[in-house]
Amino acid sequence: MKRCESHYPILGRWDKIEDTSDYATYRCPDCGETTTYYYHKGALEFMPDRIKEDRDKHAMDTIQPYRGDVLSKEYIAVHGTKNIPKDKVKSAKWCWQEIPAYRKLKT
Repeated sequence: MKRCESHYPILGRWDKIEDTSDYATYRCPDCGETTTYYYHKGALEFMPDRIKEDRDKHAMDTIQPYRGDVLSKEYIAVHGTKNIPKDKVKSAKWCWQEIPAYRKLKT
């Protein structure tokens, strides 16, 4: 198909003929050429497997003691209560459960 060079690839003038959550298809009103634009879904990680393994292996070393103003029970499970006031320990909550490496601490 001949490419419409006068306005390609400016899609503002093109008619949207299909739109899904993954892609959109456009048609040129002048020549009928179609093109598909694929939506980017989140961040892509390009890293070796050894780095991914190291993240899992050393995840417990990265636990933060507080999330906002709340003391983390995950931190207490890993590092203990040394140098933490007792009134803070009583009000500690599970703060980091959305991180897969920390979920196993709750059991």
